[in-house]
Amino acid sequence: MGLKDLIDTDAARRTEYGRRKKYHTEKTIHPKLREEHEGEGWIHVKDLQSGAKMRKAKSHDELLENRVWCILYQLG
Repeated sequence: MGLKDLIDTDAARRTEYGRRKKYHTEKTIHPKLREEHEGEGWIHVKDLQSGAKMRKAKSHDELLENRVWCILYQLG
């Protein structure tokens, strides 16, 4: 079983690779929820017109899994 069995299209594999190669998780939230997310360990990155961009570091085990996944993706 290879990566092609897990994700059907090339575009989906590229998208997954782009998501997994980062060392943090980012999401956009409503500005009123900013303090609640900061209490959960999220860091405020940027204010946007319709929300706020938040970032949180990935755990070590998730980073290891993503790194292996990216190596396998690069190998084909």
